[in-house]
Amino acid sequence: MPFNHKSFSPRAIISLFSILILCLMAQNTVAQLELGLRIDSTTAWAGDSMVTVGVYLDNPLDSVAAFELTIIMSRSDQVEFCIDDTTAIDTTGTILSGFNIGYYPPSSNHYLRILASKPHPTAPALAPQTGGLLFTLNMKVYDSFPNSDPDSITVLQIIENPGFTGFSDPYGDNIGLVVEYEYDTTWYSCIEWDGPVCIDSVETTEEFGEWFVEDISITSYYDTNAVSFDNGYVRVVYYNCGDANGDGIPNVGDAVFLINYVFNNGPAPDQIETGDANGDGLSNVADAVYMINFVFKNGPDPTCGQ
Repeated sequence: MPFNHKSFSPRAIISLFSILILCLMAQNTVAQLELGLRIDSTTAWAGDSMVTVGVYLDNPLDSVAAFELTIIMSRSDQVEFCIDDTTAIDTTGTILSGFNIGYYPPSSNHYLRILASKPHPTAPALAPQTGGLLFTLNMKVYDSFPNSDPDSITVLQIIENPGFTGFSDPYGDNIGLVVEYEYDTTWYSCIEWDGPVCIDSVETTEEFGEWFVEDISITSYYDTNAVSFDNGYVRVVYYNCGDANGDGIPNVGDAVFLINYVFNNGPAPDQIETGDANGDGLSNVADAVYMINFVFKNGPDPTCGQ
């Protein structure tokens, strides 16, 4: 059947055109990020007394007047927050400078619950921005050597539950939070009266019910299209710097081991970093010379890039 444009009224053409526009808009609509939180990652040596990683915030649409943030460590045998020695967080030179900061119990060396707010109600909130350094996490690494995993990871995980992490705008609304209400009505009918007082009742349907009780259940969660949480980690490297042959003692035997490795096609160190005695990023004859100076001429300690 040939197409007859006269069979379409102007109103129908306008309606079809409007539907087409809406479809195109829906295809091109990208959810706008409301809140983003990211923890940096780093590599640390066993025994490091101060390891730092940055925590960064994106709040491109809303100002932030207060927040609660909970971070936990995936392992308790490698790294801890510096709550006892100094402070677990540092806001010097960050976008959070001037805010009141505190730890909420039960914060510990491996569980950190941070509360932050404006210093007073009339103080300015944190204006919309992206990529700002919120604060720096301060940690230290244990110097014990595990039986395995000479190269291990401790994840710094953001608890995404709204009861533990939330960022509030100046009006008290939680940024990026979705709140859903579910209503449930239960009807009852009395089966035994004592005068005007019902002393026993049963659950029934609305048709036969005499009164009802309405329950409201509230569910809250973060919209994953509008909120992003990116965890970080501390990679802990366990080995004895300069101990190229792996016998547990940095000495002249390691210099001989490195010379054999470089010139005689001998075995490489199990952890290649242990042979980098001078810390230049390579394991070569210069490190053997460095170890000889260390052992026989009271030279500087092996550094291995520390």
